[in-house]
Amino acid sequence: MGDGIYGRLLPYEHWHRLARAQRAHHNALESIATVVTLTIVAGLTLPVPAAVVGFVTFFARIAYGCMYRKHGPEGRKIPVLVTTLCTFAQFGMSVYTCIRFMGA
Repeated sequence: MGDGIYGRLLPYEHWHRLARAQRAHHNALESIATVVTLTIVAGLTLPVPAAVVGFVTFFARIAYGCMYRKHGPEGRKIPVLVTTLCTFAQFGMSVYTCIRFMGA
């Protein structure tokens, strides 16, 4: 990324901040399939809670990217906690939906 003529145009701190922003973006891309799938499944029987948890996850991911880019690894602790709790909540709601569809 920092090779050639473009590598000399920005100072190291800007390249480092860009690398952190890309890392946060790729982290969000890695989890988006899981989050969307769990939200859709949970929304079949619990549409409002699934939507609320989905929105909280969305905003926590934005906070994660901003905090990680600005403060580095220390800035991502709270958004990661919120995102993890939301994922567990979506998983629980999805399990509940599956159990209801099985007729139990």
